This record gives sequence, C-alpha cells and structure tokens, in this order.
Amino acid sequence: MKIEKRQQAEDMKLKNIIVVDNVVKKYGNQIVLKNISFNISNGQIFGYLGPNGAGKTTTIKLLLGLLKPDSGDIKVSDKDPYLDTIETQNMKQQIGFVLESDLLNPNLSGFKNILYWAELYDNLNPENIYKQVNEVMTIVNLTDYKDMLVKNYSHGMKKRLLFARAIVHNPLILILDEPTNGIDLESRLIVRNLIKKFANENKIILFSSHDLNEVQKICTNIIILNKGEKRFDGTLEELKIKYPKESLENIYLKLM
Repeated sequence: MKIEKRQQAEDMKLKNIIVVDNVVKKYGNQIVLKNISFNISNGQIFGYLGPNGAGKTTTIKLLLGLLKPDSGDIKVSDKDPYLDTIETQNMKQQIGFVLESDLLNPNLSGFKNILYWAELYDNLNPENIYKQVNEVMTIVNLTDYKDMLVKNYSHGMKKRLLFARAIVHNPLILILDEPTNGIDLESRLIVRNLIKKFANENKIILFSSHDLNEVQKICTNIIILNKGEKRFDGTLEELKIKYPKESLENIYLKLM
C-alpha cells in the first residue's frame, strides 16, 4: 500500500498541468510570442525570465484566459483557459495570481480586500471564510495591519497582500508576475519562502521576472525569453552544464 501511494504521488508530480504548444501571439503586425512551447509539472518553480518587452506578461495573460493565441494551443489542467465554459471556470478556481496591476481597493482595509476576493471563490466554505482570510493575513505577516486602509500600506506590504489574495483559496497553480520587484528585504524573504513552501506541497508556480538573482534563488526550471523567442528551456543545472565557466548574468547576456 505504501509503495502504491508513493507511486501515485510520483505520478501526480510528473503530470504536466500547464501545456503551451507552439503559441504565436500578435498585436497588430507585431509578433509578441513566436512559436513558444513549454510544459510545467507539479512541484516545479518555473522561472520565466527575460527583459521588459520579452513577452512574459503576454504569456501570463494567455494562461489566465485574458487573451487568445493567434495560433498554437494552451491547456491548463487539460482545459482551454480562453473558453467560457463551466469546466474552464472550475479550472480557474485552481489558479492564484499576482499581476503587476494590483486591483486592490485603496479605501478598504487589507482584511476587507482579501475578504472581497475570497467571497468570489465557490470552493471556500462561507462559514469558514473569515478564518481563512485571517490565516493568510498571518501567513504573509500582515495581522497587525489587517485593519489599516490599503492606501497607507507600503509597496512591500501591498505585494504581501497580493500574495495573500493569491493563496486564500488554496490554489493548485500560482502565476506570479514580478512578485518581488521593488520590495523590501522582509517582504522579499516572506514571498520567497512561501513560493518554496507551495512547491513542496506539490503545487505549480510560474514565476515571471527579470531579476536574475531572485530566479536563481527560487526556481528549479527556467525559460529565458527575448523578443518573443525562447532562448533556453531547462533546469538551472542544465544551464550551468551548458555554460560551465559563466555566471548566470553572463549566460543571460549571451542569450539576449
């Protein structure tokens, strides 16, 4: 029985939950993504690395169903995120996200901001929702500030609040767009440790960033993207084997 359970856990870990197959996306005549393909499995912290304008945010919008690819195929938990079906809506209940535009209400408290979003999820028991919001506020170390209006939060506190919002419904998938950009050391460490904790719980994390050091400290797998083209796809170890005498910074510059 123990062997069977271990095998089931291993099978789950190896399952491709996010599949991007030969995707092209254009804005007018400009090609933003050029035949991009990758897979992400449970337990991976997948770094999506590239300079501003590389196509990272466009990819995230495609995964969230906010955009439709011009060609190619995207599946999240075997569902097309762009389709407006019950199955797709149920799948989206498994996703937590942090985007560059925070969509926080500055005139509500941190607690009420998270409560508003938590009430949108069908998979949260209404009787336990206040307890759940309090728990995630504790996880991101904002309990002492939960009744403060968000307009009085620091940038780092807002980022932590966004992370609390992303995890309040205990999602399978976390999609994070520059979650540590411009934040203080305390907030950076909290977010970094939470990302690692979620990966250890066999969840999926897509971590989009242009911060080389942060990617190196957090991610197990990376894609390096530039001008909509994939320049590398693999583990950090594979990257170091391919360029054994180079720092990550130098490798990054070579691939640009």
